[in-house]
Amino acid sequence: MTLANSIKPMLRKIRGIAGELGLRPHRAYLVDVSFTGAHVGEGQRSELELELTENGHPPKIRWLKDDELALGNMAAGTVEIGPITADDDGATTIRNRILAVDLYADELLHVRIVGPAHPGGARYRVRRKKMDRAMHYKIQAEPVA
Repeated sequence: MTLANSIKPMLRKIRGIAGELGLRPHRAYLVDVSFTGAHVGEGQRSELELELTENGHPPKIRWLKDDELALGNMAAGTVEIGPITADDDGATTIRNRILAVDLYADELLHVRIVGPAHPGGARYRVRRKKMDRAMHYKIQAEPVA
């Protein structure tokens, strides 16, 4: 077992404390939309949804401030989800996909956020993944029109 693998359970537990205390009222779900046709939008649509959690609790969800939006050339309402400790077990298809694949504007990989700001749920398009830290990643997503 490597040092990184031995530290991950502790990180998940520490990052989950805010969720245990009820300080994170928003829940986030990765939604992978696929079609049976040869191209996006053709054929029957199916969705696979996975809740993003940190030790069983919601991750931190933060709406970016105006200066961050301007510097990053992002849409109003863009959120940052994380930090989320990466899994190495390969059991979660969507999480592995978001870690391993470059995301393009026309891909149908969304984040659905449910909570006080969006009681009925709202969809966000994954714009960027931030994997600049060794033990976690973050997802930046902007509202879907």
